[in-house]
Amino acid sequence: MGKPENISGIFLDADFERMITVDLPLVTSTQITKRKGKTLSTVKSTYGEFAFMGDFHYGNASFSESVLHGYLEYLKRHPNIQIGLMGDILEYGVTTNFIAEDEKVPVDEQITRFVADFKPLADRIKFIIWGNHEERFVRKAKMKTLMEFISLKLGVSKDCHIGEPQRGVFVMFKAGNKTYGAYVQHSKTAARINQDLQLKRSGSQNVVAIIAHGHTHRLAWKPRTFRALERLDGELVNVVRRQYLLASGCFLKYPSYAEAGSYPYTEVGAPIVKFYADQNYLDEYDLTGNYKQYLARGGTAYKHGEVNDEEIRQTIEGICPKGVHKKCLS
Repeated sequence: MGKPENISGIFLDADFERMITVDLPLVTSTQITKRKGKTLSTVKSTYGEFAFMGDFHYGNASFSESVLHGYLEYLKRHPNIQIGLMGDILEYGVTTNFIAEDEKVPVDEQITRFVADFKPLADRIKFIIWGNHEERFVRKAKMKTLMEFISLKLGVSKDCHIGEPQRGVFVMFKAGNKTYGAYVQHSKTAARINQDLQLKRSGSQNVVAIIAHGHTHRLAWKPRTFRALERLDGELVNVVRRQYLLASGCFLKYPSYAEAGSYPYTEVGAPIVKFYADQNYLDEYDLTGNYKQYLARGGTAYKHGEVNDEEIRQTIEGICPKGVHKKCLS
């Protein structure tokens, strides 16, 4: 590593932990503009795509399974799209004995359903980070191997980053010769109320192209612009950079606890970001309102993976401290 400069700040230290690189498979699309049968322009673009998916809350009575299956079928039909999991995979919301409305599914079955859904896409999952609902399980069960266990059952590749409780990850997305930096975390803001402030604070502290948060149950893609002094081609210049603040939505309709707290309505879905290889550009889209075309009539087109429920249960009992699983998994 060369000698660091003090242009963007006084250099103190270098940290290579919690940093991963994702090489995005590239696709090329052609946009043709016509008027009265005449072609006015033809524009080709080359890019890679990445889906930021999280806040599923498997086991909650308000879990939007049909929307998720529409997304999963779309991903199955677009094998180039890579995936990151943003936390709150499980509900595990038990903090009192009153769970009749929100959580009716034991946590081991929540894991079984999640693994069955995502197992066919496991080789495309590049990171799995913790959410606050998984952290509740850790506090109750006194163990930290939950995500390792889930990743083992999914069958993710050895390069998949498995996060730590409350930790984020820096991601270098490579699209051809272009690299886009991102900082991804579940977040711990006061949920739906201070979401913009939390994203901006994170963006001020981590100078990368994308700041991605889960937790807020909101879909958002906002640009912010800043200036920086940088050395380009040996010359010191004043550059203008654009950073995007991304909130990764959810797959949970309006649950009773949100209504009780007068939270804003949830925005069901997940953002898919395009990283362009032929220009300095990022773009985002989601399937809100369009996911239904990927659902089969009378059910879902998406085919689950094969998961052995009894094997899941036995493995959970093997990693959970003696006696704890009986009260925290059932």
